[in-house]
Amino acid sequence: MRVMDPGDKFKTKIEAANDFAKYYNGTSIVKGKEFGSAIYKNEDGTYSYTIAYIGSKAGTEINENIPEKSSRESAIHTHGKEDKGYDNNNFSETDKSAAESYGQNEYVVTPSGQLKEYDVTTKTSSEPTGASKTIPSDKKSGEARVNEVKAKDTKPIYIDPKTNETYNEKKK
Repeated sequence: MRVMDPGDKFKTKIEAANDFAKYYNGTSIVKGKEFGSAIYKNEDGTYSYTIAYIGSKAGTEINENIPEKSSRESAIHTHGKEDKGYDNNNFSETDKSAAESYGQNEYVVTPSGQLKEYDVTTKTSSEPTGASKTIPSDKKSGEARVNEVKAKDTKPIYIDPKTNETYNEKKK
C-alpha cells in the first residue's frame, strides 16, 4: 500500500494510524523530533489524520484542527529517534494522561518501528491488531528494533505550532 497524505481517507482508524506512521516516523527519527496529529472520523465514516505539528525531542502538541462535521477519534504522535534518557519505545506518563483526559485511546509510533495503542479503559499499551510491520525504524534501537526499514527524511508536510508556519519541502 502506498503512503498517502494527511487528510486522505482510510477505511479504518488503524489504516490511518499506519499511514501516519509511515509518513512521519522516518523524518521524526532523522530530525530527532516528535510529530503529533489527531485522527478523526469523516462524515462518510472514513478516517483521516491532520497535518502534524512538529515538536521537540521530548514532546509535541497534537494538531486538533479537524474539519467541521468530523469527530476526533484519537491522537497519534511519534517519539523521534532512539535517545538515551528517554523510554522512546513506550508511552510516557504525559502521553497516558493526555489520552485519559480525552477518554480516547491514543497511538504512539516508536523509534523501534512499532505502532502502539494505549487503552484508556484497561490502562495498558499493546500493538493493535492490523499494525503495520513496515514502519521506518532507528538502527540505534538495537534489540528493540522490529524491522530493517531504514529511517529517512520523507520531507512530509508539517506545521510549527509556535509560528503556525506550514512546511512542505516536497513542493519547493
